[in-house]
Amino acid sequence: YVGGHVAAAASVIRARRPLPDAPRVPAAAWACIGLDPAPVRDVIAAYDRSNPMALAALTLLRESTAPGFAASGTPRAPVFPEEAPIPLPALLTLDEMPPQAAEMVLALNALGSTAEAPILASMYRHMAHWPGALSLAYGVLAPLHASGALQAAIAATRDLAREEAGRMATLLPRLPPPPDLPPVQAALDAFIQDAIGRMVVNGGVLGAAFRV
Repeated sequence: YVGGHVAAAASVIRARRPLPDAPRVPAAAWACIGLDPAPVRDVIAAYDRSNPMALAALTLLRESTAPGFAASGTPRAPVFPEEAPIPLPALLTLDEMPPQAAEMVLALNALGSTAEAPILASMYRHMAHWPGALSLAYGVLAPLHASGALQAAIAATRDLAREEAGRMATLLPRLPPPPDLPPVQAALDAFIQDAIGRMVVNGGVLGAAFRV
């Protein structure tokens, strides 16, 4: 992170992830639900800044501890983005939301996932401050999930992250794996595949659909 290599990998992931096309939500739709889209866009932008970095870093950790993993490729030039902080509202629990909003958060959280019990993405918990935005987000993402486009994009984005991990791994010393590696790898797999990898794509799609 300090050396700018995670940010460099994240910028590649952000630029090259194969986001499915989704129609832009028009201004009239926001007006119909009486909602200013600006704070919703800020939440999505904050996650779209941090999630690709987390995917790059955690994929590096997962892949570099795997037996037989071989670093490959040329490291990216470091990137040091100058970005202003994006304030976020309080992170709501499901019990703190109106029942309908909590139901929509869980419905959104299933989109793009192939897990029986998907990890609850915090982006939707932040968006629950504006229940109408959850409905618009569901309208954008649900058809892409039904067609399989989200799942395909998520798998391709994870492949892209593995490629970037191979490049970053050339900068690391080769260390022996820890003795408790299997449960660590299982935890990383769940988080990378079902949470971060999914939200890098879903957040990107919503960011494009909710753009000005």
